[in-house]
Amino acid sequence: MEAALVAVLRIANPPEPLPGTPWPLITLIAATAVVSFIAMSVAWNSSTAAHILAVLFIHEAGHAVAMRLFGYRDVHVFFLPLLGAFTIGRPGVSSVSERLAVLVAGPVPGLCLAVLLLIAARSIDPAYDLRTPAVALLILNGLNLLPFTPLDGGRILEALGPPESAGRLAIHILSAVALIGVALASQDPIMTILGVVWAYLIPRQLAGLRLRRAIAARSVPRSNFAAVARAALETMEGKSFRSWRAVVRQATARAAAQQFGEVVATPAGRAWGGIAYGLSWVPAVVAAVLLVKG
Repeated sequence: MEAALVAVLRIANPPEPLPGTPWPLITLIAATAVVSFIAMSVAWNSSTAAHILAVLFIHEAGHAVAMRLFGYRDVHVFFLPLLGAFTIGRPGVSSVSERLAVLVAGPVPGLCLAVLLLIAARSIDPAYDLRTPAVALLILNGLNLLPFTPLDGGRILEALGPPESAGRLAIHILSAVALIGVALASQDPIMTILGVVWAYLIPRQLAGLRLRRAIAARSVPRSNFAAVARAALETMEGKSFRSWRAVVRQATARAAAQQFGEVVATPAGRAWGGIAYGLSWVPAVVAAVLLVKG
C-alpha cells in the first residue's frame, strides 16, 4: 500500500514542463484533429465533418480559455474520432463558481454564436448559408447542456454536491438510461456503445460511492491530498475491492483525493449554481425559436 501511495503522489505531482514550444504535444493534438476529420468524412461527408470539427473547436476553446483565466496549468485540447473532444488541465485550488464557469464556458459561447448567425441569416443573401453552421452549433452545444454525464450539464450537477453524495450515482444511472434511450430511438451505433459502457460502469460507480463515503467517515482533512489518498488505499484493502487491479486502485485513490480537495458548494452556492445552469439554457432556447420561425 505504501508503494501504491508513492505512485499516486508521484503522478499527482508531475515535473514542470520544459521551456519552449512542446512540438510533440502540438503534433499529437493536430493528429487527433486530422484523424477525427477523416473519420467523420468517411461516416458522413467532408462538409459535415468540417462543420462538426469547427463547432468542437469553438466549444473546447471556451473551456480552455476559462481554464487559463482561472489559473489551470497544462491546458490541452484533444479530439476523439466520432466521439467529440475534451480539454484537460491541472487546476489549483478552485472555487465552485470557477469550476462551473469552466464547464459553462464550453457550450454557452457556441449557443450565443448560433443565435447571432440565425439573426444574421435573416438579413443577408440566402446564398450565404449561415443556418447550417448555426444548426450544428445549436445541436452539439445544446446536447452538451443536458443533465447527463459525460456531458457538461451532468458534470455541472456533479460539481454542486460533495463527493460522497448519492447524487453522483443517480446522475450516472439516469445518464445510462438516457443514452440507451437515445440509442434505441436513433439507432446510432456510437450512442449504443456509450449507453452500454455507462450501464456497465454502474456497479463500479456504486463501489466508488461506498469508497467515498468510507473516506468521509474517517474525517481526514479534505485538503490533504496524501491523507485522502492513503485513506482511499486503506479502504480498498477491504474484501469489496480485492478484485481491483493495483493500477485501478491507484487511479481511483488519485481521483478521490482530487474530488475531496475541491471546495464543497454551500447551500447558497448550489442555489446560484442551479440558477447559472438554468440561465445557460437561455441562448439555446432563443436559437431554437429563431430556427423554427426561420
